Amino acid sequence: MWAKIKAWLTTRSEFMNEVGFLAAMGHIGWACLIMLSTALLSNLNMHSCLIASVVIAVFAGIKEFIYDANFEKNPPQNFSMNLGDFAGYLGGIALAWVVIVVRIKLR
Repeated sequence: MWAKIKAWLTTRSEFMNEVGFLAAMGHIGWACLIMLSTALLSNLNMHSCLIASVVIAVFAGIKEFIYDANFEKNPPQNFSMNLGDFAGYLGGIALAWVVIVVRIKLR
């Protein structure tokens, strides 16, 4: 059985090396990590988590639509690429909120 699973994963794992996938995971991962660190360090203080959400979203908007749009040149970033990266940050925030809410419900 493991051989079949390994063969299936091997033939379908190429997407994990694509730049778009790696970029999405990076943006989602960092935003989620920052949010969950805030939740952990604040003992699930909702006010702190809300502030962290807003700060991350504002920072992500500035980074993607001002900095990356004007200064990231390898490869040059267009609006669509920046929007995708920004959506990744928002996805990370949303994922963290799902984890936070589940944790609160399980208390």
